[in-house]
Amino acid sequence: MSLWKVSDKATQILMTEFYKNLFAMGDKQKALKDAQQYLKAYINGIYSSPDYWAVFVILDGMEN
Repeated sequence: MSLWKVSDKATQILMTEFYKNLFAMGDKQKALKDAQQYLKAYINGIYSSPDYWAVFVILDGMEN
């Protein structure tokens, strides 16, 4: 989930990378962290501000 409103483009990039990572490694927290790192470095850091990548958190109270 996101904690505040964020750009649609940044969300698209982060979520695409998150799900790619999640399917590859199966670890939700690591997948999100790696996706955030990817977004921070994307195209010379245009989304490096925490306003773009720190907005996303995982609520993980249940195991599937």
